[in-house]
Amino acid sequence: MATVNPQEYAQRKKAERDRYYSMFEQNMERIYKDPDFFREYLGVHANMPDYSVGNALMIARQYPVAQDVRKASTWQAQNIKPLQGSSGISILVPSSPYRNRDGKMVQGFDICKAFDVMQTTAGKEYVARRSPSEKDLLKGLLEYQKGAWNFASTANGERAYYDAEHHTIIIRRNQRFAPLFFALAKAVSLADIDLQHPETDTETALQISNAAAFMLCYRYKVETDKNLVLSSNAIMGQNPDLWRQKLQEKLIEPYRALIKHIEIERCRENIQQEV
Repeated sequence: MATVNPQEYAQRKKAERDRYYSMFEQNMERIYKDPDFFREYLGVHANMPDYSVGNALMIARQYPVAQDVRKASTWQAQNIKPLQGSSGISILVPSSPYRNRDGKMVQGFDICKAFDVMQTTAGKEYVARRSPSEKDLLKGLLEYQKGAWNFASTANGERAYYDAEHHTIIIRRNQRFAPLFFALAKAVSLADIDLQHPETDTETALQISNAAAFMLCYRYKVETDKNLVLSSNAIMGQNPDLWRQKLQEKLIEPYRALIKHIEIERCRENIQQEV
């Protein structure tokens, strides 16, 4: 076995991290300017909400149709192997803490190769996340933050919208599921923003709610308008140093809370039915 020079190894790892961080900065700028790439990023993060903004961006850049990305060791623990010839996807993972130049202990990070399920031997047999029924999805939205706002129905008008003055979501009766789900998801997102962050300006709230509704539809394979324009400018703001933080706080964390509510409630109901 060849001897590894520790200094050369450390330099190589540092070069890998530097390339990753450089790509990350390019990706942040790209989603700020490119609605199509922003849409790809939202799709990746919709499927894998527990990933960081940085890793979701890197996955979107390398493999925009990703469904379930895991390290090779994680797949192998399930007797699943990466396909021969698959180059994998570079992501950032925690490593050992170290002491920086100021003498403080900080978390270390390394680059590792991960693989989407379609890059593994499980790909052809992979059963995508079983989506909740249409009834469960609508119920999940209607019961999110239960009691925080009111609901009303109407025979005409928009499919669903949030009336901020009266803290009420108004839903038009007798609709097809797909357009109703998107409109209701958007209305619930707007109501949640009004509840949690009433200082948010109208343009930012609209961009967040559009993106959140799109992510929900993407995750649960609900058809959306192909002409839907998604933009990140108002969400991310003008300061590039805060772009990742703004995305995380304004969009990803509320989205994560919403899907957890939908899926935990569905599991609870399924258990109750079985009992």
